[in-house]
Amino acid sequence: MNFFQSIILGLAQGLTEFLPVSSSAHLVFIQTFFGLNPSEMISFDVFLHFGTLLAVVVVLREYLMRITKAIFSFGNSNRTQEQLEERRTYIKLFWMLIIGTLPAGIIGVVFKSKFEEIFSSTYAVAVFLIITGFILWITKYFYNGDRKENNLNLKQTLLIGFAQAFAIFPGISRSGSTITAGLVQKLDKKFSAEFSFLLSIPVILGATVLEVKHIINLNAPQLLLIKFLTGTIAAFLSGWIAIKFLIKFIERNKLYLFSYYCWFIGILVIILKHSGI
Repeated sequence: MNFFQSIILGLAQGLTEFLPVSSSAHLVFIQTFFGLNPSEMISFDVFLHFGTLLAVVVVLREYLMRITKAIFSFGNSNRTQEQLEERRTYIKLFWMLIIGTLPAGIIGVVFKSKFEEIFSSTYAVAVFLIITGFILWITKYFYNGDRKENNLNLKQTLLIGFAQAFAIFPGISRSGSTITAGLVQKLDKKFSAEFSFLLSIPVILGATVLEVKHIINLNAPQLLLIKFLTGTIAAFLSGWIAIKFLIKFIERNKLYLFSYYCWFIGILVIILKHSGI
């Protein structure tokens, strides 16, 4: 892998992690195009995911600060009723994020090796990307919700969590499936996107921790680590842009338009695969 490839992969990861077109699918396609073995790029992928994690933290820093403040603030005697209600809301949101992470965390750990095998099949990834297109198309009919963090409940959280677990399949967009699950359950458009992005934090952290051992044992030369860092910076910058763009796009009820892209790329890859190209 050269510097050009690491930058392209980083940009692709950042954009497609949050745009609902499946980052895993695009990484597999691009790595295959470059002649790289996706199954041997897992450590590099973790670096790229860490870059997108930093993008979420920067863009949603106010949410994260409110949650942190709510968790570590003690004593209620000097607070107004409004302040107490806000603290309860963000403590509840913190626990909902934990609960929403559990399905993907459990399934990811138990079936990790199986999912890694699927990553090696561009045909399977293309099929799942087409399925993502149908998931996104559903949002065309669900865009009038008004539920926000103050009335998010356990049922909604679990359904979004299972949607995130389904996105472990390469080709199924994590952001697309979780945002769609939120919109179907009448969540506010902007909050549905923000909750999806917040929900990615523990998932990406978990994936990073699971691969730390591989990275430590990599014994990679300094030049390769610099390439990893270059890709990480590219993923951070493109991820930052993607989050900002998608939130505005969702507010305009246009998320379903990404379905055309998913169908086109998925069908194109299948055709190329059958043509032996």
